[in-house]
Amino acid sequence: MFGFFKRLLAQKNAVAEDIATLLDAEDRKWREMSADDLFALDDTDLVSAVISRVFGSFGSCEDEQDRIAMMNGDQRVIYTVYTYESEVNNGGLCQYLSNDSRFFAPMLCEALKTIGDTVHCAHFAAFVRDNAIDLSGLDSFGKDAIRRYEKLEKRYPFEPFDDAFYEMPSLEAPMAAYIRARIVSF
Repeated sequence: MFGFFKRLLAQKNAVAEDIATLLDAEDRKWREMSADDLFALDDTDLVSAVISRVFGSFGSCEDEQDRIAMMNGDQRVIYTVYTYESEVNNGGLCQYLSNDSRFFAPMLCEALKTIGDTVHCAHFAAFVRDNAIDLSGLDSFGKDAIRRYEKLEKRYPFEPFDDAFYEMPSLEAPMAAYIRARIVSF
């Protein structure tokens, strides 16, 4: 029986390595694309390619604030919006505010407006206002321990925010339009 589990684990590890290899190859392909090649991508691939390029350029920064400082303005706008959307889609607003992505929160509404989105901005701004959250001091949201995260989940009405967010249009199309208009920045 032990041999069966050992083979199963080996297969799982081989599949994980294959997936990682494919993702690395895709990242390399996107980083090597010209602006014209990027422009020709569909919206989903364009946003993925740009995020890959931006993260590839600044991914070695351990600190989000250092990463922000190294980006040009257009990269910062897209990375800010993308981080927000992906974090909320993955684990809700509490996750966004608890992870290192919280360092982008003070820039979020401006970034959303910059790409032409006012609906998400109004939704986020209303939550922040209604719950008296100071975006310049989100250290208390840092997820040092699961208990702190659980307390935040109980303290703030994240579920209604998240439910409404999931009903809103994706930010992919406005991000892609913004990127296409400034393709040389990426």
